[in-house]
Amino acid sequence: MERTTPPDSCQQLFLIIAAVGVSILSFLITNSGVKDMAVIMVPSSLRRYTGQQSKISLPVATIEEALDRFSEFSSELRNHLFSGKALRNFVVVCKNGKDIRLLDGLATPVDNDDEVQIIASVAGG
Repeated sequence: MERTTPPDSCQQLFLIIAAVGVSILSFLITNSGVKDMAVIMVPSSLRRYTGQQSKISLPVATIEEALDRFSEFSSELRNHLFSGKALRNFVVVCKNGKDIRLLDGLATPVDNDDEVQIIASVAGG
């Protein structure tokens, strides 16, 4: 059996269907309430909770939500970062290198590809 090439009109129709599909997918993603993916930079002292991953991407809207989602990895991790609902004094969190205490604190919004750095003091003697 000989293989034939579809007529140009079929190829054009396929390209139109593919373009419409991409447009619909883009519309659905944009309007579905999907949150931006913040990148949490995990310090080496906390990587034991993340399987040694140095970065974690999470769909979140605020720093508080990012830390809540991040601390779901372990209750011990949550206790390390928080005292009740407040960050512990020795934990500093930055958004794109700027201390969130100088922004809106835990309510600081995060956008797509923002980096959230957690700086946990290490003490010892």
